[in-house]
Amino acid sequence: GSSVLNPDTDPDIVGPTGVFSAAEYAADGEFRKTAAIMKMVVNGYAGAGTVTMGGFDYHTGDRSTGELRDLRAGRCMGACLEYAARTGLPLMIYVISDG
Repeated sequence: GSSVLNPDTDPDIVGPTGVFSAAEYAADGEFRKTAAIMKMVVNGYAGAGTVTMGGFDYHTGDRSTGELRDLRAGRCMGACLEYAARTGLPLMIYVISDG
């Protein structure tokens, strides 16, 4: 059934031993979006996946905003790599930017 695709129920993704704590997962849509894509790709239900994150143009005039966005993107990429490592499968990540 479709429950095998649900990252919410995967203890390697969410929870005390998951790549995301339950609190941060619930509070951040970027983490939930990343979890859904990485679960489909790493578990073999999709050959490739794309996670799109906007707002990285640093035109806000506030360096701290850019730093937080970089941290979130890094956490998402790290979660994908950690999940793949836990399942014993290779994973390649491409980062594409418009500037």
